[in-house]
Amino acid sequence: MVKMISVSIMRRGGVLAVGLSAALLAASCSSGGSPGAGHTTAVSARQALLAAATQAQKMRSATEMLMVQISGTQSLSISGTTQLQLKPTLEVGANLKLAVAGKTRRFKEILTSEALYLNLALLTKQVGKPWVKIDLSALKAAGASFAQLYSSLQSSNVSYQAQMFAVCKNARVVGTATVDGVSTTEYACSVHAAAALKRLNPSFRKVLAPELRVMGNSIVYLHIWVDHQNQIRKNTEFVSFSGQKIRTTVTITAINQPVHITPPPASQTATLPGL
Repeated sequence: MVKMISVSIMRRGGVLAVGLSAALLAASCSSGGSPGAGHTTAVSARQALLAAATQAQKMRSATEMLMVQISGTQSLSISGTTQLQLKPTLEVGANLKLAVAGKTRRFKEILTSEALYLNLALLTKQVGKPWVKIDLSALKAAGASFAQLYSSLQSSNVSYQAQMFAVCKNARVVGTATVDGVSTTEYACSVHAAAALKRLNPSFRKVLAPELRVMGNSIVYLHIWVDHQNQIRKNTEFVSFSGQKIRTTVTITAINQPVHITPPPASQTATLPGL
């Protein structure tokens, strides 16, 4: 169960995503204007995506709507909301729903600078408390599934996910659209996972490497919606590998607005036996 969840949250190349993730030495997409219909060449589209990656690096917080759809040897979907505090330290709060084999299960995750917290019925039955707490220092001993889950949450950082744009190829303008009430320009490009692993800035590569290695020689296809302030408002990713097809959609509903990520009290947490 946890292994399926950890694979499914692998977002946006995070992801994107959201990672999904998002080097950043980018030219502005235009002199104070919107990256609109006039940006029709591959060069200007790439500049616009690099400008979006640069803007994502400045983001302090974000609220996102997430949809992950997996088909192939196993089929499932994950949907819900994610809150991200990006500065001064990374914190993540996710409230998600897993649909698999005709059944729906809800789960929550919280990542702080000290620990990973999981709220999942399967684990609650084992430990007798609503939340399982895993100190980050204990993750290596917790097994590959937990380590992968932590990596996925960490790389859901929007600023990490947008770094994929720096190694994107075939960038082009698709059109314009309104996303959550905001006017945007839609761009498309593709990323070779193995090439991205080599070309990303080392500081970003360290976080994104686990997801990129899993993808092997696969190509990640990206669509990104960017507003006139170079803010990423939505992105989708599609990748196929190991008999699985993963399509991820992340819509950013709030940027630099207060988020509330509160770890559960000690009385509501427990550790898994054997950790």
